[in-house]
Amino acid sequence: MPEYQAAAKGRGLSAFNVATADFLHPPEITSIDLSGYNGKEGDAIEVRAVDDIAVKKVGIMVVGEQNAVVEQGMMVQSPNDKTLWTYAATKNAGAAHVKVIVDAADLAAQVRKESAEKDV
Repeated sequence: MPEYQAAAKGRGLSAFNVATADFLHPPEITSIDLSGYNGKEGDAIEVRAVDDIAVKKVGIMVVGEQNAVVEQGMMVQSPNDKTLWTYAATKNAGAAHVKVIVDAADLAAQVRKESAEKDV
C-alpha cells in the first residue's frame, strides 16, 4: 500500500515492518463528543480517532431504549483535520437516553470500539 511505503521512507523502515506494526496497533478513539447531539435530526456528533498510520473509516450506531437501533452509518473525515470525524443525525432519537457506539478501523483492518451515553 502506498501509505505504508510513504511511512516507511520517513521512518527508515521497510513497508513490511510498517504494515506489521500497524497490524499490531489498532486505532485509538480519543474522544466522542455528544455536546452537539440532542436527539434531533441534523444534530452533530464528533469523534477524534488516531492511528500510527491512518484511520480508514469510522462507523457509528445510535441505540435508544431497550437497545433499539435508532440509526447507523459512516462518519465523515474532516478535510482539514484527519483525526476529526463527524456525523449528522438522520433521525430523531425518540428516546430519553441514547448510547452512541463508534468503531474506528485502520488500514490493517484492526478495529477499536468505544461508546458514550447521553440523556437527550
